[in-house]
Amino acid sequence: MIGRMSTAATVCPLDCPDRCSLDVRVEQGRVTSITGSRVNPVTDGFICAKVRRFHERVYGPDRLLHPMRRAGTPAMWPRVRRNARCG
Repeated sequence: MIGRMSTAATVCPLDCPDRCSLDVRVEQGRVTSITGSRVNPVTDGFICAKVRRFHERVYGPDRLLHPMRRAGTPAMWPRVRRNARCG
């Protein structure tokens, strides 16, 4: 099946003062690349490395898929219910 590709114009989700403009490429419902857009004259297409690789973190094998409680090393963190109290 050939997937549908589109590009969405958006802004960076990080809380820095530049508010970089982004072009986000989406294929089959998944982000495949993030590039800087020249719409913002302040950043003129520049985006930081953190945002450029954001899609790799979103779909990466090491991302958390459910709530966990920090206890010892990450390999030992127990899974917790979504409605469990913090603290």
